[in-house]
Formats: sequence, structure tokens, C-alpha cells
Amino acid sequence: MRDEHIKPESLNPLTFPLYGMRLIEASAGTGKTYTIASLFIRLLLGHGNKSVPNVAHQVPLTVDKILVVTFTEAATAELRSRIRERIIEVRLDFMKGESKDAFIDALIHQSDDLAIDIRLLRFAELQMDEVAIYTIHGFCQRMLMQNAFESGSLFQQHLLEDDSQLLLQATNDFWRKHFYGLSVPLTELIFSYWQYPERLKNELRAWLSRQDLQFIPNIEDFDFQLKYENSLAKIEKLKTDWLVSEADYFDIITHSGVNKRSYTKANLPKWLKEISDWAFIKSSSLDLPKNLVKFSQKTLDEKTTKGQHPDMLFLPR
Repeated sequence: MRDEHIKPESLNPLTFPLYGMRLIEASAGTGKTYTIASLFIRLLLGHGNKSVPNVAHQVPLTVDKILVVTFTEAATAELRSRIRERIIEVRLDFMKGESKDAFIDALIHQSDDLAIDIRLLRFAELQMDEVAIYTIHGFCQRMLMQNAFESGSLFQQHLLEDDSQLLLQATNDFWRKHFYGLSVPLTELIFSYWQYPERLKNELRAWLSRQDLQFIPNIEDFDFQLKYENSLAKIEKLKTDWLVSEADYFDIITHSGVNKRSYTKANLPKWLKEISDWAFIKSSSLDLPKNLVKFSQKTLDEKTTKGQHPDMLFLPR
């Protein structure tokens, strides 16, 4: 829920509060790295307005006390390099007592003791090998290793950054276990959905992270051949039931109270012929005619608002 009391403000690295929690929204090319490096410098110097409570950081921080977390290894390498360069730039300008950079020049004029600040920046420069700049997964791995007893994790762990090969291996195993040895018609049916295991993996991948995912109905039996044969037997029975009374369906529907705007004299014969042609031919496909649902008892009842309902109970309600 949006808090109406929160109003966006332009970010000024020189006055940005160094306490509490802050959300920064920035598009590409707006100077995120520059801003992060500037805030890093302020934390190193303990910079802030001392007259305003909670705005200045309490004490200057060393580089190992400042955590920067980003998304990619490339971003961490860039931040590490840019922050080091920024520290050197600020220190040299502090030694000159002036700067062409407005941010640095403001820091110089607001400094209580330039000599102390220069020593802090020099120490930070020498300590950059200890800087805590990590990817999210790298930071998590470090915390698990440093707190192995508390977390119950192994001391030596391998960080998996890409699980695509494991997923493909699992898909290949599933494919071999459940799809090899199937009949030719069923193999062709599966092939119409997924030509090879990686296609199946790609289709399932978006669902694998869903904790609330449920199969409806719940799948416990993976005997695809038996399921296919049972489904095919039901379709063949449906075809047989249709053909028994196919000659009567036109009259049953025509003389009933079904909505004739839906079941017109032009469409009804075409639909009946479509179903009869399908029912007459034995096939290994599980596909049903598009218009078959129009002759289910449920659909016919819904389309009959008055008068006699057509009785065609060959389809389940």
C-alpha cells in the first residue's frame, strides 16, 4: 500500500542522509556509480551536518565496515575500480585545498580538519583490498561460510551461479525414464508438444520457483502409456455412441426448444457432419473436434431457455 506521506526528492550526494533506510530510484545513465562512490567517500570521512541530529554519520568508517552489494561480477569489479579512483581523486584535491568537482570542493570547505581527512582517505586507499563489494550471491556465500555453525552449513561450499545444466540433466533423466519405450503414436503425440528435452525444460523453468504450484488433478502415476490407452479407449467409446444415433440428432435438436439462433439450419448440418466424419475414422490422436462441445448435454441445456430440452446423453454433463 502506498504511503501518501512519502514524497520523492531529488538525490543530492552531498546532503543525502547517511542513516536509516532509503530507497533510490535511478534509470540507466543517471550516475549511479558516481553517486555510490560519493556516498562511500562521505562515510569514510564521517561527513554530515553536525548541527542536525542523525544526519551526519557518527564516526568515520573504514572500507571494511562499508558493504556494497550489486548484481553481477562485472558490476562489482567496476565499483571497486571507480571507488578506488574516487578516493585518490578526493585525497589529491584535499591536499591542494580546492577542486573543480563541485562535490569535492564542497567537502573541502565543510571539512573540520583537512589533515585528518587526508589521512583517513590515504588509509582507505591502502585498505582497498579489504573493501566489501560483493554480488548478492557472493555476499550470502561469505556469510554462510563465516557463520557455518550458526547456519548449519558446510565449511566448504560450491556456489552454483547457473543451474541450467542441472535442470537439463534432470529433464533428460525424466525424458529417458518416462518417454523411452512408448508406442509410436504416443511418441508422436509427445513430439507435437516438445521435440527434445530442452524444449520441455524451457517450458517448465518459469514454474519451478513457484512454491504454491499444484497439479490439478494431482499427478502421482506417470505411466503415460496406460493413461494414453485409457484416454484413447474413452474417445473410441464416444465415437461409437455418437454413430449409434447420428441419424436422429438433427431432428432431436430441430424439434427441441434449443436456441435456433445458435443452432441454425445452416450451421447444424455442418457441425453434425464434422463430428460424424471424425467418429467414423479410427485414429491414434487424442484431439477432439472443435464443435463437439456444442452437442454435450450441458451446452444444449444452457442453450435451451424454454421448451423441451434435446436429450443427447452420449457426452458427460
